[in-house]
Amino acid sequence: MKSILIVSDTPMYKTNNGFLVFEPTLREVEEVSDLFSRIKWISYQRQGSGHKNALIPSIPNLQLYPLGNMRGGQSFSKKLQVLFTIPWQAFLFYREIPSFDVIHTRAPSVPALMVILYSFFDSKRIYWHKYAGNWGDPHPPLAFRLQNWLLRKLDKPNIRITINGRWPGLHQGFLFMENPCLKSTYLESLQVEPNIRNYRGKLKICFVGNLDPFKGALRLIKALLLPKVVSSIDSIWIVGDGFEKKEIECIATNSVVPLHVCGYLSREKIFESIYSTSHIMVLPSETEGFPKVVSEAAAHRCIPVVTSVSSIDQYIKDGINGFLLKDSSVASIESTFVNKIIGHKNLAEVANQALLLASRFTYERFRERIKHEVLAE
Repeated sequence: MKSILIVSDTPMYKTNNGFLVFEPTLREVEEVSDLFSRIKWISYQRQGSGHKNALIPSIPNLQLYPLGNMRGGQSFSKKLQVLFTIPWQAFLFYREIPSFDVIHTRAPSVPALMVILYSFFDSKRIYWHKYAGNWGDPHPPLAFRLQNWLLRKLDKPNIRITINGRWPGLHQGFLFMENPCLKSTYLESLQVEPNIRNYRGKLKICFVGNLDPFKGALRLIKALLLPKVVSSIDSIWIVGDGFEKKEIECIATNSVVPLHVCGYLSREKIFESIYSTSHIMVLPSETEGFPKVVSEAAAHRCIPVVTSVSSIDQYIKDGINGFLLKDSSVASIESTFVNKIIGHKNLAEVANQALLLASRFTYERFRERIKHEVLAE
């Protein structure tokens, strides 16, 4: 059985009970942990409230190696400080690599970049680079563009690169793989559960994600409160935390429809109280890879309404199993609701088709693909 070294910038948080790891990524690692004899995970320690969305690992063969918070910041001085740590980080990564059979990076990130460069010169072990960014973005940030370019050049038999969606002109090392987020048994229980929501009345709308400008929660609220839309809205539920939270809370105090700002909720609570009772989940992002909230909402017959970026339109078919926003603007959200959603005669069937989409995002399917496509010699 192979050993694996994971190098990423996944958030890790120190508590009195031990280190916590960002929950969605941790679940993904735990689901494939039985394929490895030993797992070592190097990432960055963080501060702040993000630990609310993190858990203590439950697998015995996992060793965490949290580094300091070396992610930089918005100011030039913060970025400069991080540059001085790069040689030490590279030394640490390169010292560990020879002790493992499989090296897994999660890009785009600074740690991933350093290991991607190393993998050009190493043919002795399997490198599994996961690029979770928007592969089809014509104008990515410089660091993303560099990693994108390097991965296109990294055509070697021991290289596996998993990405969201299918894109032309890529070498044979690329694997088009969905982000897992659901257990098959849980999905089966949802498939037999009756859907008691009435999609012909007023709509309960939800947003789940970071409350940062590029995700679009504030734009969503502004669009839903416009005169042509608001009369068809029952309530709005905003789940998450971030920069825009205070402004959204201010809007909520005078909103003409109930606007609930929930903050962080556990995954189980989101499934039970948000997705299972909402008609529509809207994610008007400026950029994405393929966010797990889309498939999680779809599994609960909560219709996804998402910006047509990256590989999203390869899964969401407009008017069939969800709705696509032309862009992330307030005008686009309003237009989509007015022209496509409000007055739609069969939203219940769109919700049923969304449920069928979710079967592609199970952990079991992901595990089998890792076993047979990534780890195979």
